Amino acid sequence: REWYSVLIPSKFGYGFSDLTEAPRDVDTVVEEYRRVLAALKHPFPVVLAAHSLVLPGAAEGVKFYLLPDFQRAADVGLGKVVTAAMNQRLQERVAALKEKGISPKLAIIRCGENPSDLAYEKGAESRAALIGVEVQKFLLPGDVSKGRLIETIDQVNADGSIHGCLLFRPLPLHLRGEQDKICNHLRPEKDVDCMTDLSNAGVFTGKDLGFAPCTPQACMEILHHYGIDPKGKRAVVIGRSLVVGKPVAMMLLAENA
Repeated sequence: REWYSVLIPSKFGYGFSDLTEAPRDVDTVVEEYRRVLAALKHPFPVVLAAHSLVLPGAAEGVKFYLLPDFQRAADVGLGKVVTAAMNQRLQERVAALKEKGISPKLAIIRCGENPSDLAYEKGAESRAALIGVEVQKFLLPGDVSKGRLIETIDQVNADGSIHGCLLFRPLPLHLRGEQDKICNHLRPEKDVDCMTDLSNAGVFTGKDLGFAPCTPQACMEILHHYGIDPKGKRAVVIGRSLVVGKPVAMMLLAENA
């Protein structure tokens, strides 16, 4: 609620409708404020919510909230709008880097042929091709040894032409017990999936140690695209995983929510 400046103005005042006048039917007042909402032309779909209110020593009134309408946002494809804008921005950045003799390259390390890994790989290759980023794949057998996998990670670390790396997880079953230890061999500055402890530490401390997880970063990109400034707002995060909940809470705090 606080996200959208909390309350619709009442007669360009603030907060409540007609507290000093005789009570009116809630539906009538809501319809009037829907017209106000339409005039606001908020960039993100919102829904007008209202409820009756009685304050001590005051007449009955109606309190209004602007709430994000995520279903309508999905229906009209606003995520696609953000993606299209990001693609254009990234294409320009990649082109600028190439003019300086730097050709961005993403490494993909895959162990075995898990169908979900193959689908993710296809999507990553497609997106990279769209923005002009080269992809180099390191394909290992499903029964790869811990030593060989770490050697491959070290190879990626040492290759100055590789700027980022996706290591698909979960690792094969025989390596899963040591997955965190293995993943932490990747240098954080190349850890574009935020799977290392140092990358997570960067999110929590605000230091430039790596990349944030993709879903929290996507949340922030959507806010930025639609001009929604978290500063001073109350943000509710549902969930506390290291993949989404905790990182997005830290990223909101970093922007003074």
